[in-house]
Amino acid sequence: MTKKKTPTKRDGNSRRQHLEKNISTKQHLTEENTRIQASNENNIRSIGTEEKARQGKKAPVRLIDRGLDLRLPVSARLRARSDYLRVQTKGKMIKGRFLILLSLENGLTNSRFGLTVSGKLGNAVKRNRIRRRIREIERFYRYQIKSGFDIVAIARGKSRDADFDEMKEEYLELARSAGLTTEESEN
Repeated sequence: MTKKKTPTKRDGNSRRQHLEKNISTKQHLTEENTRIQASNENNIRSIGTEEKARQGKKAPVRLIDRGLDLRLPVSARLRARSDYLRVQTKGKMIKGRFLILLSLENGLTNSRFGLTVSGKLGNAVKRNRIRRRIREIERFYRYQIKSGFDIVAIARGKSRDADFDEMKEEYLELARSAGLTTEESEN
């Protein structure tokens, strides 16, 4: 009968002793091999005290910081289909080359804005470009519009080829014609 060899347990210490047996405990540090050279010892900065390097351009001064909030809050947006239909059926309509502006008094303390861009004006990229332009005009010039109106801007076919300045001028002209602008903005 043959005896099976039982695996011998190796102690972690014996392995470490075997590996470290030929290592000298004496350390030979010379001046040139030191980790921190004597000439640079005092120049070490504490971690985190230095200012991080900035990347890119400096952020522009925000108009909100100057006391003028140019965001278009939810309370200034037309959201319900019923509101759009009410403005369309009962509201005053003024047509321009690029836009149709519908307006109706809403009995609220603020004006609400909406927009419509038909699928006939092009693919999603073209329609979204028109939407962004109209939203920007409404967002920036909403303080020149009288309070208490629901206003819907409908994009027309020529708005695809119009640049932003042409659309802005027409929007403001249509708002003046409809009597939606405040007295200060007309001067």
